[in-house]
Amino acid sequence: MISNPAVYTLPDLQTLPLGEFDVAPEFTPDTLVIDQKTRGSTRYARPYRVCYLDRRNLDATVSSTKELQKVNLLSLCSQRTTLMAKVCKALLEGHSNMPSFIHIEKALNWIDTKGRSHDLSEQEAARQLYIDYTEHLRYRLRLSNVGQMKTEAEGSICYPTASIYQRALRYLCALALSTDNAVVEGWAIKIPQKKQSDKEVPAPASTSDDHNLAHAMHARIFDGLADAIVNQTAPPVVIELQDLGFDDLIYYSQAANNHNGWTNNGRTDWMPYFYRREGVFEGTSKDFNALLVQHSIEPIGTKNFKRKQDENRQFSEGQLIRIANEAARHFGYLLLAEAGNNAAHLASVDCSQIRLNKALGLAQMRAIKGRAGYENQSQYVDVRFAQTTWKKYLRLRQWMSAKLAHPPKRGVFLIPNRKNLEPYRFLKHSEMSA
Repeated sequence: MISNPAVYTLPDLQTLPLGEFDVAPEFTPDTLVIDQKTRGSTRYARPYRVCYLDRRNLDATVSSTKELQKVNLLSLCSQRTTLMAKVCKALLEGHSNMPSFIHIEKALNWIDTKGRSHDLSEQEAARQLYIDYTEHLRYRLRLSNVGQMKTEAEGSICYPTASIYQRALRYLCALALSTDNAVVEGWAIKIPQKKQSDKEVPAPASTSDDHNLAHAMHARIFDGLADAIVNQTAPPVVIELQDLGFDDLIYYSQAANNHNGWTNNGRTDWMPYFYRREGVFEGTSKDFNALLVQHSIEPIGTKNFKRKQDENRQFSEGQLIRIANEAARHFGYLLLAEAGNNAAHLASVDCSQIRLNKALGLAQMRAIKGRAGYENQSQYVDVRFAQTTWKKYLRLRQWMSAKLAHPPKRGVFLIPNRKNLEPYRFLKHSEMSA
């Protein structure tokens, strides 16, 4: 943003030393200069400058040191001033592990040159800003491969420099959104301190939309499978997924469901006509084969047809156990997402409480945390989760417990479908992808 040079001036400035305060004194970010006590041009950090969206140092043609310090007082941004108050406080108090201000200013210069100052105030916009800045830095890394001179404006940079620049914007995004640096780090490829092969470059983490979609799928699959157990419904289990961008799941058994193309071996062309959404084909073998002929599909044997009808009118005991275990796995995902725990807590969740204590719109549950001396600790879940998913899981757990001589009092567990296996096993991280 570049205006007539006549409008640029200096505000009444205040200078404070870097890192000499236990508690930062009163200051105004848009007038603050920080003495970093270094030699040369980097001695003074000028936070005041970036509080103004129109400033002389955004003009690449300006070379005068005095001119570069000037700003357009009419372009003062309240959001930026609030953000810089946090940065300045950290600088004055000497917070560890924060980026150098010169790198913070470079990131803000890039943002303001692009006219994207407001992107720092909203998470999705900030995420895209961080992605774009990362791509900008990676582009400058690639310039070194074609001989671009470092002295040129926005020219090539080395990996350590690019990594430091990226870290500065990561810090700003986390500060602006009051989130953790690790959250922002997952938004884009992390630029390493030294060059690595493409295979070594970490991929960005999934987005909030990805997590919302996964959560919705786990919730629907859990509801459908758990309902089949606690309500003793006849096959199939039908789970609506079309509005999430997937085919609805029609599940009769591991060997007969549309998720895996109806079976892992043998002929499958007749199965969609037999394993229907409303139940298996209920006519005679002759009627069914006539239907297949209409669709140019070879008939199936009468004995096979009758056996399939008998097998799929009700879930077998083994199928019910598989369905219950699968429902428990999906509940495990939902519980971890709601409570913010890791999979190690699943074996110790207190399942004796049907009604959870409530606090501030949340419901309180208990689990044992090994790293906290194996003490009972409180975890909180949304009240809606407690009133629906939690209660449904307890009904499912009651059905599963009835299959065991000595069921566990705590934890999310799976039950065996063969007699020679252990009585039960707690749900672990490795089991959740089984």
